[in-house]
Amino acid sequence: MRRWLVISLLFVTLLCPAQQRRALLVGVANYPEESGWRKIHADNDVSLLESVLSSSFSVKSILDEKATLVNILKELDGLQKATCHGDTVLVSFSCHGQQMIAVGEEESDSLDEALIPYDAKVKYSSDYHGEKHLRDDVLSEHIFRLRKAAGSDGLVIVLLDACHSGDSFRDTKEMENCRGGYPVFGPDSTVRAVHKDLKNVVGVAKSDGISDVLFISACQSYQLNAEYEVSENKWYGSLTYAFIKAYEKDGLNSLLSLCADIRSNVESFNKSTRQSPEFATTIDALQMLEEKPDTTIVEIDDCGNHDGADTQIYWIVGLAILLAVIIIAFYLWKKK
Repeated sequence: MRRWLVISLLFVTLLCPAQQRRALLVGVANYPEESGWRKIHADNDVSLLESVLSSSFSVKSILDEKATLVNILKELDGLQKATCHGDTVLVSFSCHGQQMIAVGEEESDSLDEALIPYDAKVKYSSDYHGEKHLRDDVLSEHIFRLRKAAGSDGLVIVLLDACHSGDSFRDTKEMENCRGGYPVFGPDSTVRAVHKDLKNVVGVAKSDGISDVLFISACQSYQLNAEYEVSENKWYGSLTYAFIKAYEKDGLNSLLSLCADIRSNVESFNKSTRQSPEFATTIDALQMLEEKPDTTIVEIDDCGNHDGADTQIYWIVGLAILLAVIIIAFYLWKKK
């Protein structure tokens, strides 16, 4: 009888896998001097995110010399392999950002945006052509794979606490506490047109069988991302600190409230620069961020799902199978 009970419990466990919350935190604060990048306070971001998220997420962090392009892509691949259907996955980048001459002509402004790993350099040269930059199209491909692993009941959130602006060098003092502001990377030094008619919320195409996604960028592509001084000489990325404040208030119970609070926080931190975050998502309800939200939409259940109905069905089916197995086992035992 005991053997049958063990087998039945294992069977139900396989049918009802526990949904997980997983986080990968990438930060580069101390770039090599020869790279040409300024020091920023990304290490503070990673520490803050770890301290808050560790209670509900399985967290992996890579910082500074561990956050090379190869290692970042390796960790994203590992995260994809670990992710199961229904998981909620958060990926955070705290680093410099830079625009690049686009490889193709798909971009409306002929520029790619890129995140800057530890081993990327600020200037194009005869021996460096941007091969260590993390281009937006490469990151998008890895995030798409994560979404496939998380499945239709999962959710992927990507925080981009970097700067995607930089058509020319700015005043040194202005750039001192910003994550970017460097010239466009590439052999062509021609100043490109800056598009300032971008929306705060951008729709991302949906696909059957893969998770919803929410990209949150610290600023528009033409803006600088200023760091925020919380207390004397204690700086954080604007988006990271805004996210933590919103998360401590809202959790993931309402993505609309979470994002509205993030936007409000970032804009209040950097009133002088008029910095405003950008949201790119498959979730139609978040289009309300273009207006002032007054309702709560997009609920996240305790397992991390943004739609709890399928989870309930799994448990009902699992319990029904368990009951049937117990009855059969009891019948066979009595028959002996």
